[in-house]
Amino acid sequence: MLEALSLLVSSFVILLRFRTPVFNKGMPTLSFDKVLRHYWHNGLLADIWGMIPLNLILGYYLDQDMKELSGWPIAAIMLLRLTRFASLSQAFRIFSSLQVYMKSWDVLGTILQAFGMVYCLSHWIACFWYFVTTVIEADEKKTWATDNSIPSKTMSEQYLLCFYTVINVVTSVGYGDMYPVTDVERIFFIVVINIGDVLFALAFGVIGSISM
Repeated sequence: MLEALSLLVSSFVILLRFRTPVFNKGMPTLSFDKVLRHYWHNGLLADIWGMIPLNLILGYYLDQDMKELSGWPIAAIMLLRLTRFASLSQAFRIFSSLQVYMKSWDVLGTILQAFGMVYCLSHWIACFWYFVTTVIEADEKKTWATDNSIPSKTMSEQYLLCFYTVINVVTSVGYGDMYPVTDVERIFFIVVINIGDVLFALAFGVIGSISM
C-alpha cells in the first residue's frame, strides 16, 4: 500500500512539474520543450527513479528460494533503495509548484512543509529503530521487540509499532506502553529525544514566522 501511494505521489509530482510554468527571457511559459529542459536540470531523473517499484521487486525476491541466487538481488535492491535519498530535495518542490495555482497556498504550504519534514525524518528513524531492535540486537533475549512480540507480527504491524514508538518519543508524549529495554535502545532514544526537540523547534519556528 505504501509503495502504491509512493508511486501515485511521484506520478502526481511529475505531472504537476510539467504543468508548472518556467521563465524564458523573463516571461512565463508552458512550452513543453522549455519545461522539459528546465525539469531535466532540476530533478527529472530523480523523480523518474522514484517511480521504480523497488519495494515490490524486493518483496518478490524475498518470496523466492534464495539459495540459488545467494542473496545478491536482495542486497543490490536494498542498496538501490538508498539512492532514493537523491530525490528528497525534489519532494518538497510540489509545494512551490502548487503556489502557482493556489493564492492562499503560502501559509498552508509552509505548515505542511514543516510537518512533512518532521514526519519524513520520523519515518527514517522508525526504519532505523526496526533495524536496531531486530538486527543489531538479534542475539539479545529481552529487547523492545521481544517484549512487544514484534517478530510474530506482519510487516505493516511492525512498521506501525516502530513509527508509533518513535512518534511517542519525538513528541515527548511517552505513554509508557512501549519503552526501551536494553542499554543500546536507551542510548538510541536519548539521541532521538534530542532530534525531536530540534525538529519541533524548527517546525514551530517556521509556523511562527508566518504570523511575523
